Amino acid sequence: MRIKDNQGSLLIEVMVSVALLVVFAVAIGSFAAANNRVIASAKMESLAAAFAKESMEQAFAIKEQSWPSIGSVLPGNYIIGQSGNSYVLQSDAGMPPGEKIEGAFTRIVSISKAFRDGSGNLAASGAEDPAVRRIVVTVTWQDHGLTKKVQLASYVTNWKGQ
Repeated sequence: MRIKDNQGSLLIEVMVSVALLVVFAVAIGSFAAANNRVIASAKMESLAAAFAKESMEQAFAIKEQSWPSIGSVLPGNYIIGQSGNSYVLQSDAGMPPGEKIEGAFTRIVSISKAFRDGSGNLAASGAEDPAVRRIVVTVTWQDHGLTKKVQLASYVTNWKGQ
């Protein structure tokens, strides 16, 4: 008689085991999907940082070739192009702001005047220093419906006195 009482318990044990297996499989699957999203986001941020650094280095190269190429431009947004073996600034006036890169990124190179306070330190306002320019490179992209950005800022100087 005991055998008849236990016939349904095997079926229940199998169903509980299958249910637990499904729960664990779903948990592992969602963890893997979240992990893939994080890896993809990190890759995009790394690429954006590389594009920003590239533009900053190109701006330094322009300054090294000829200070007036940066020192005499009007404050605004620019695209860095290439002419032969040299980099050149091209105004993005009349175009949508920024340069599209690899379809997913937009890069903006902003050049502005630099100012010094009463103590001679670089500041947001004060007396203009004609031998210094502030360069800000901003790279933006879309990541799962959110706009993300990487921004680098630096000052370039006419220390050679060109």
